[in-house]
Amino acid sequence: MRLVPALFFAMCLPVCYGQAPLLIWLSSPVALSVEAGATAPIITRITLNNYGAVTSYQAACDQSWMAITPASGTIAAGSTQDFTLTVYPAQMAGGVAKGKITVTPPPGTGATVATLDVTVQVQTLTFVFTPPSLEFGAGPETTESKSVLITLSDSTVRPIAASVVIQNGSPNWLSFTAPSPLNSNDTIQVRVSATGLEPGATLQGEIRFTGVTVPGMSGKIPVTLKVGQQGARISAIPSQLNFYVFGTMVPPQQPVQVISPQGRISFDAIPSAGSTPVDISLSEGVTPVFFQVRVNPFNAPTLPREDSITIAPRDGSPSVLVPVKTMLEPARVNAIPQVADGGGFKTSITVVNSDSVPAVVSLRFYRSDPATRTTTAWNPPMEGNAPLEQITIPAGSSWTVQTSGAAVSISSGWGEVVSYQVISGSAVFRQVQPDGRIQEAAVPINSSLMQRNLLPFDNTNGYVTSLAIANLSSAEISRVRVAFRDPSGQVIRVDRLKDLPARGHTAFELAREFPYLQGLSGTADFWASDGYISMLGLRFSPSGAFTSFEAQSLNRRPTGRKSIPQVADGGEFRTAITLVNNDAPTAQVQLKFWRSTTNNATEPWTIGFEDGVNPDLISIPAGSSVTIRTSGVSPTVQSGWAEVVSGQQVTGFAVFRRALPGTPAQEAAVPVNVGTPSRLSLPFDNTGGFTTSVAMANLSASSTAQVNLNFRDERGQRLLGIALPELPVQGHRAIALTELSKDLAGKAGTMEISAPSGEISVLGLRFSPTGAYTSFRAQPVQ
Repeated sequence: MRLVPALFFAMCLPVCYGQAPLLIWLSSPVALSVEAGATAPIITRITLNNYGAVTSYQAACDQSWMAITPASGTIAAGSTQDFTLTVYPAQMAGGVAKGKITVTPPPGTGATVATLDVTVQVQTLTFVFTPPSLEFGAGPETTESKSVLITLSDSTVRPIAASVVIQNGSPNWLSFTAPSPLNSNDTIQVRVSATGLEPGATLQGEIRFTGVTVPGMSGKIPVTLKVGQQGARISAIPSQLNFYVFGTMVPPQQPVQVISPQGRISFDAIPSAGSTPVDISLSEGVTPVFFQVRVNPFNAPTLPREDSITIAPRDGSPSVLVPVKTMLEPARVNAIPQVADGGGFKTSITVVNSDSVPAVVSLRFYRSDPATRTTTAWNPPMEGNAPLEQITIPAGSSWTVQTSGAAVSISSGWGEVVSYQVISGSAVFRQVQPDGRIQEAAVPINSSLMQRNLLPFDNTNGYVTSLAIANLSSAEISRVRVAFRDPSGQVIRVDRLKDLPARGHTAFELAREFPYLQGLSGTADFWASDGYISMLGLRFSPSGAFTSFEAQSLNRRPTGRKSIPQVADGGEFRTAITLVNNDAPTAQVQLKFWRSTTNNATEPWTIGFEDGVNPDLISIPAGSSVTIRTSGVSPTVQSGWAEVVSGQQVTGFAVFRRALPGTPAQEAAVPVNVGTPSRLSLPFDNTGGFTTSVAMANLSASSTAQVNLNFRDERGQRLLGIALPELPVQGHRAIALTELSKDLAGKAGTMEISAPSGEISVLGLRFSPTGAYTSFRAQPVQ
């Protein structure tokens, strides 16, 4: 005979009470339904019967998403115990979750463990995107943006995370901006950039979303970009702005040019809505026009930050979006963007410790593959097998090494000076040509960000301008765009460089890479949307003389009076002065010259310039440059100094040219000095037939300059100190160091210049035994 369980237990009760505990759940297996990610817990009461003797117990759950109380206690014979089961949906992924509750009597009682199965059906939350997918039709070199509203299926607000996945194409064409923190019911801006992409290309990607507090909750927005054959009726130069914040300094403003191939088009310029650090100098304009963009990062709650400027034509044609990124300045890299060795080339590198403590320095080199622009670690042989790692340079001293140049073929790339201290210095490229002629050119070690640069170029009258550029980033590909302007400021063409891989490098003649520049001169406006670049220019004359010069960075701008501490004209000398306008308005510039007379005094100097240029009335269009050359009509050499006077942000460099009959012409370039620091350092080298000279000017019209020189050898040991005679107001002095003291003959090291009075501007000149010479900038000392 089969008895139902209830009847069986009723018949047994009189007998069982005196026997072992018998624990039976009255509840059937628990089945619950919850919503994934719900913040409120689910609470259920369950009951356990004891059909045997009194017993104590321990209660537990085998899953972290549920809990039972009480966790321990005693159940009397023939009584029940109520428990509270709590389920936490916020910890659960979608689907079916299973767990088990156990109530365990003490051992030795003969009682068995009571178990209860718990099944939870977890209803998964889903994302709802409006719109569910995005398709863009951006023209070449343009940026577009669309908004997407993100909600959840239950309309609640929960934190979410988002990321970009690129399926094909450049790794940086797709991005988004979003509130921080990002929650459901927020709107994000999805942005695509066709910068550097081939017309006709189709790219696929997606924005993926996950629930921060809901495991397994995910969704995605497919994004398609079709690059059109033609851009908008207007375009902006640059197509992206990058501002970098260093300490408490506000980044310098940058000019933006709006142009149209279809002539004059009216437009509105609109910064991104909401709280923004972006300020622009106009709200409406007519192409072509420049305007200034400033950012005040201290108005922004967090960095990095991405804003934008919309250039909206009034004729209803598509707008142009200019992303504006404001970031903390990354760790600085002391870069030498061009190093050459072999095939007649050597590169010497001088590192100056401008810090107040010893500097530990290492040199790293990266050799480039001309075809791929990738680099590999490079260990060019050094003269004397000089070590390059962990070199200690005493405070105020310098260290010089030179590649051996022994290889038959040329290898080139870039170098990095690694140090935690404040260092400066220069690299000198030396070329021995097949006929024995020697040329040298120097460029400072660069530690400034160069995401946007102006580089003058001259491919006229037999001159050739080349460019060397390195991507300092070890992780990002660098995409570099360029706009070429003629001397009147008109845009010749907007173009792009081939992408530079991480730590990549390339060097090329501008007219070979961009054939339409053959026979032209002007200014190249470069900007990098990704990576971190360092660049320099190289100019070759028809006679074979070459010189290197710095690109003018718009990301960092020193302030102060601007001067050229050495100008030479007449006899075998000429000086060419190139001035660059880094501002949006046209720059009006006056060049004032002072000629050396006697006892280091000067007098106003009227120099003749080619083509009848008036140095008092120089006009430079925005984003452009002007080069003027002295005429050299004097039969004898005259020298002095010049001041660059302008209310705009004007920089540049001077090139000294010397041409003696029967000898190759020589050229050397030096940047326009900005500011008049009272302490400076210059490396010097009077060994092996080399001679170092120094030129200095006192810019003050009211105070004489007391100048003191202290010399240290390459070990940091003091050689001697010299107090120079006072430099008169607006005075000038140019002298070989061996003329100051014969004790400096055959010595090399560092010269520290201090001027407690006056306003001095200084440069160095190094002459080789063969007559080749180069000039280099004095570096401020902390």
